Amino acid sequence: MLTKNAVLSAVACAAVSNASPILLHQNENAFSNGEKAHVMTAPNLGKFVPTYPKQYTVTGIMHIPYADVHEPVKVQTDEEARAQKVTYYDGRDAMLYLNIGEDTGMTYETYIGYNRPMCFQSKLKKGTDTQDRMDREVKFIPDLKEFEYRGKTPCNPAKTDELCHHWSQEKSQGFHNQYVYYAKDDELYTPYYLSMVGRNVVFASHYDMYNVEYLTFEPTVDSSAFEVPECSVFLGGRDDHHHAVREEIDSLMNAHDHVSDKFDEHVVKFNKTYADDKELLEGHLNFRVSHHTVNNMNKQGDDATYGHNHASDLSTRERNGRMFGYRKSYKVGKPSDHVHVNRTVSKMIVDTNIKVPDAVDWRLDGAVTPVKDQGTCGSCWAFSTTGAMEGAYFLKTGRLNTLSEQQLMDCSWAYTNNGCDGGEPAMAMDYLTEVGGIMDDSSYKYENADNYCRYNPEKKAASIKGRVLIPSGDEFALKQAVALHGPVSVAFDASKPSLLYYSSGVYRDPNCSTTDLDHAVLVVGYGTTELGDDYWIVKNSWSTYWGDMGYFKIARNDNNHCGIATDATYVVV
Repeated sequence: MLTKNAVLSAVACAAVSNASPILLHQNENAFSNGEKAHVMTAPNLGKFVPTYPKQYTVTGIMHIPYADVHEPVKVQTDEEARAQKVTYYDGRDAMLYLNIGEDTGMTYETYIGYNRPMCFQSKLKKGTDTQDRMDREVKFIPDLKEFEYRGKTPCNPAKTDELCHHWSQEKSQGFHNQYVYYAKDDELYTPYYLSMVGRNVVFASHYDMYNVEYLTFEPTVDSSAFEVPECSVFLGGRDDHHHAVREEIDSLMNAHDHVSDKFDEHVVKFNKTYADDKELLEGHLNFRVSHHTVNNMNKQGDDATYGHNHASDLSTRERNGRMFGYRKSYKVGKPSDHVHVNRTVSKMIVDTNIKVPDAVDWRLDGAVTPVKDQGTCGSCWAFSTTGAMEGAYFLKTGRLNTLSEQQLMDCSWAYTNNGCDGGEPAMAMDYLTEVGGIMDDSSYKYENADNYCRYNPEKKAASIKGRVLIPSGDEFALKQAVALHGPVSVAFDASKPSLLYYSSGVYRDPNCSTTDLDHAVLVVGYGTTELGDDYWIVKNSWSTYWGDMGYFKIARNDNNHCGIATDATYVVV
């Protein structure tokens, strides 16, 4: 998904929308280096890859239909100068990359935080290995080497008879992946539309549907775009959020060569391409880690099944960089010493004499909104918060409102939350307790990026009186809370690769932690399989394309597996 918070890669996906973008006409022969554009002959069907300039400016809109996000983006690239600027929402957020691949490489990020413009700088890592893709240029025009050229077709039949060149790629490996790219029939092969159903290959996001509507394309770039911004505040430590410790792979290097054969099959099946031999090696090593993980998980003998998919050659950093966002600001299981003292925080008193059902699924009672999509923003904490509020409000009023995650991202910075760079449900609940309420999503839509706070109390859709901490690690207490009070906000260790490959059954990973939590989700129920395996029903925020229609089951009464009960909270409305 197109946002400053995304990891990087390139390729494309499915049908042209009815939108009719207006593309600005440019001088086809005007390159900033003085060279003339190469006039290409009419291509033949099959393999045909146009050559795009090394300097260009492109604008467009990333559409994520499932999340109803429409994100304006501008990309200014000078490959020879090793510089790029990616601007979001008409300049509100921007990432400037200078001296890419050099020892002196730097990143400057400007964004909205604490309701004012802020920025920070960090050093780029040298090299082009897969692990460092977040510090590399965004390939906003897809790599068409593995696409099939389909000839000319109407760019948008509903709006115009103008013809476009058409490339496509389609794969069915576990998920059905479709990629379609359209370019105008001019000397520059001006980008027109990119459609993706599958993994977002521009920003390496999770499985979803994405469309890129190109608005303008110029084979030039304004050098002033690469001027270092004047920053009033430089934050330290934010780069830690993007860092994931690489799993040990040395022990896998001597594996039998059949793993290399599997990797070769993986490359063919998923039409993988790598920038150079070093990136190819990184992909191969990542695949070995995935192969080891998949084999171990399938040997556990539990109910879940796992297998290789399109992400098996990705690094831990690429997988985890923007799919999470949970950050702990105080000691687990105890109220925070945060400066805001007017909130109502209490600890749940567990009554073992209260009998609760053997199975609960609040989805069946209408207390759970449809699965949402956090995109590539580290905003899981906001989705977990709204989920808990939506359920509690339904239990009290009988009405189910879809509440605004964006309000929490924009307005709770003073409560130690950091928008797309992570946060904590408990602190978001404290913010809501003190501010008086939350708007619904239709009035304050999700944008997949940080913005100024625009909360309007006159439009609030729900409010809370406070929050209740569930005794840390107590699964009986969590069960009682879910049964009596509705969906509960929890966090767990989602860092293990096995979760990425989950599709059904009861999830387990023997290596996950009960204390190192990185992802906030929503427990909406619990139950037991026919074989007697207890589980929690968990709503994720990675769209319905992931997992079991956006949900997963995780082991219950199994020593607080992955920390599912370590930091659990419900709201009081």
